Amino acid sequence: MATRFYMLHQPGKVVFDEVHFGKFASYYLRRTFFFDVHPPLAKMLLAFVGYFVGYDGNFLFKEIGLDYVEHGVPYVALRAWPALCGALVVPILFMTMRESGYSLLSSTLVAILILLDNGLVTQSRLILLDSMLMLFMCLCLYCYIRFHRLRYQEYSVEWWAWLCGCGTFMALTLSVKMVGLFTVGLIGVSVLWDLWGKLDIRKGLTMRQVGGHFAARAFGLILLPFLIYLASFWVHFLILNHSGPGDNFMSLRFQSTLEGNRMISESLEIRYGDNITLQHLDTKAFLHSHPHNYPLRYKDQRVSTTGQQVTGYGHPDANNFWRIWPEKYPTWNKTIKHMDIVRLEHGLTGDFLLTHDVASPLTTTNTEVTLFAPNRTHKFKVPRNMLWRIEVDGAKEAGEPWKSHAQSIRLVHVNLGIFLHTHPGKLPEWGFSQQEVNGNKKNDGRSNLWVAREVQGRRVSDQEKKEREVGTMPFLAKFWELQTAMIRHNNKLTSSHPYQSEPFTWPLLLRGISFWTDKTAKRQIYLLGNPFGWWLGAVAILGWAALMLADALCRRRGLYPMDQRVHGRLWRSGGFLLLAWALHYGPFFLMGRQLFLHHYLPSCILAYAAVGVVFEFALVHGLTWPLDMPLVRRGGKGTDERVRGRPSYLSIIIFALIVAGQAWTFWYFSSFVYGHVTLTPEQVIARKWLSSWDFHFSKAK
Repeated sequence: MATRFYMLHQPGKVVFDEVHFGKFASYYLRRTFFFDVHPPLAKMLLAFVGYFVGYDGNFLFKEIGLDYVEHGVPYVALRAWPALCGALVVPILFMTMRESGYSLLSSTLVAILILLDNGLVTQSRLILLDSMLMLFMCLCLYCYIRFHRLRYQEYSVEWWAWLCGCGTFMALTLSVKMVGLFTVGLIGVSVLWDLWGKLDIRKGLTMRQVGGHFAARAFGLILLPFLIYLASFWVHFLILNHSGPGDNFMSLRFQSTLEGNRMISESLEIRYGDNITLQHLDTKAFLHSHPHNYPLRYKDQRVSTTGQQVTGYGHPDANNFWRIWPEKYPTWNKTIKHMDIVRLEHGLTGDFLLTHDVASPLTTTNTEVTLFAPNRTHKFKVPRNMLWRIEVDGAKEAGEPWKSHAQSIRLVHVNLGIFLHTHPGKLPEWGFSQQEVNGNKKNDGRSNLWVAREVQGRRVSDQEKKEREVGTMPFLAKFWELQTAMIRHNNKLTSSHPYQSEPFTWPLLLRGISFWTDKTAKRQIYLLGNPFGWWLGAVAILGWAALMLADALCRRRGLYPMDQRVHGRLWRSGGFLLLAWALHYGPFFLMGRQLFLHHYLPSCILAYAAVGVVFEFALVHGLTWPLDMPLVRRGGKGTDERVRGRPSYLSIIIFALIVAGQAWTFWYFSSFVYGHVTLTPEQVIARKWLSSWDFHFSKAK
């Protein structure tokens, strides 16, 4: 508590990602809908703390460096909850090691390494999500280990309690961040291994009994977590019922369920003869045309039709308007409905929208979209080429009216069955760098959706506005839409950031993150793990792998360098903790999004557990393969007293040296944790052990 709460008020300004997560807490208190790539639980907990202390969400954390005190924000209380979660990680890991069968000395060592890690302390002291993620992850591992220890007391009350506890904290971990899936994967692999063992006929279990074990685990580790995860989103939707900055990330049907949304206040039924603008749902570009033609030949020497260009334009313009005609007869003022066949006349040129079997300029697999002049000779003068079918997204039956703002549509070409489409790709200079519009042969979801925005000459009356009601949408439909949007936008986070880093650099601590700087006082907060502990953890991971390999080779030759009980613990509990490290670290190598050092923090905790594993088996139990110990052949009995787990003088000395190294390094870099001390350029340079650590104020002016 002392390391996490010390100087919690410093700095009294917005720091790094507090810009995002503090703002989200404010949106909850305002009940204003927002969008984030992470699940809602942690942000709701932050909002609850704010509500508890009387904060009304009046501050929106617009940029790093804004003053909290000046705006009356109870930021210390908001930071206190993550700090408490970060502090609780220490005893939870201590108890996890003890329950795994490790000695008091090894368990204490792991706890102290976590306690005095600069990165874990820094991340826990701010309005961020990671300390909650790490706490729930550690509680999930602890509950699973307690559950596994009761494997000979199956179906007892305590057995059920720890099973359901594991499922609960697994759900809470996933409800904080999507990387909680790594914890889900760990528990899943462990349970499958456990069930595979129970299938062994030598265990004496019938298939009915094995089925009972599977059903119990399916309830506690699948159904219960899923219901808890669903519940977090149910509360999320219950609170955020007003229109807000997240509206545009969701479908129009979803937006219509929010109070105060434009979908309710400004939607009009589209009629034949209306002059409208069509905006692409994903890229926000308007369907546009202008009196300029495609070139005869493109850069790759393909020949075009030289028809008038149809593009996507990102700004309001007179060339964005299209008049809607019926297929055959000019039945004006009749509402256009789902599955109607229409023609689109460009407002300024009077030509009709069409597509045909000619490749588009940029996307050769798609078709060119151009205009057709019915009053002029044209080699593509085929009337059906300008017919489009209106498909209202989400409509259940033909006849549902098409509305502006409130509904998105697909324009499907009647002749070719392809969709009017645009994408962010820009045309060359001859196309004025506007977006390419083409005919898409695939139904790619949102990329083919368009929305009618302005209906020229028509407005919603005040009386009509008063009569409109908020729309409805089933909870599971909203849940599924938000899930897919979160995954889709998370994968789009590929832009570069000055402090992003690659996963291979994390265990060696090659790069940190600048969180905050005070240019006047020359103070800074820089996320950097404890170099001594992180490098020791990396060595421990390699040491554990070497230990397992050496043990396997010896056993292959009939030599047994450690007592069977010690060997079993090394492979089972040690293997579980090291598998946890691998599953929380390895998947980042498969991600294409921008990544940062703080993504390694859950794995850092497990790397410290690896230090405890190696310390236990190298120094507390001791191995029998040093030269002063005889090797044990198959069938022999180990006689080494250290098998009982009695710490030797050497283990106590090594323990003291490791603790001293961790404590001194924590103190030496603590000014970057708390941002409370001004260092001279010489002092900053002295702490720059690696050239890749880009500290501020390292040069004298």
